[in-house]
Amino acid sequence: MRALMLEYQDDPETFNLNSQFLFGKELLVAPVMEQGATSKKIYLPEGEWIDFNHPQKSFQGKQWIDFSVSLEISPVFVKRGSIIPQMPVMQYIGEKKNAPVWFEVFPASEGRSATFTLYEDDGETNNYKKDSCSKTEVKCISAKEGWNVSIHRRDEKGRNPEIGRNIGIKIHLEQAPQSIVLNSAN
Repeated sequence: MRALMLEYQDDPETFNLNSQFLFGKELLVAPVMEQGATSKKIYLPEGEWIDFNHPQKSFQGKQWIDFSVSLEISPVFVKRGSIIPQMPVMQYIGEKKNAPVWFEVFPASEGRSATFTLYEDDGETNNYKKDSCSKTEVKCISAKEGWNVSIHRRDEKGRNPEIGRNIGIKIHLEQAPQSIVLNSAN
C-alpha cells in the first residue's frame, strides 16, 4: 500500500488524499468507510483508469469523479497498461498445489506495452534471502494488428517454477478478437 503522492509527486491533488491508496503501481483503491454511502468523490491521477469490478467502464485521469458505491464493494481502479496476477484464495501456503495463476491484461495504447513480473518463493523458508525464487515475466505489446502476449518463466538459484501449473490469460478488450493465435498456430 502506498500513498498516491509517492507515485504522482508532480500532482498537488495527491498530496492530501487520505481515503484512497495505491496497491502497487497498478491498482488504486478507494475504500468505502461510511455506512449508507451511495457515492464517493475519488481522485484519479494522470492516465486512463478502468473500474476493476466493471472493466467495461473507464475514466480519464487528472480529475475528480463522483462514483456510485456501497459498503459491500470497494472501488478499485486499474491503470490502463497493467497486468494483474490472480490466484485462488488459499487459507495457508501450499493449500492448493500448483494452483492456477491468471494474468488479467489491461492492454496499453497502440505502440506501447504492458509488463509484469510475478515473483514467487517457497513461502515457508528464508531461502528468498539467497534469491531462491522463480519469476514469471508477462508482456503484452499493443499494435495496430492486435496484441502479442508472451510469458517467460525462469528459476533463480535453484527454485524451479511449479511444474504443471496452469496459466490463464484474460485480456480486457472493448470487443472480441477476430482470431487467436497460440504458439504461432491458429
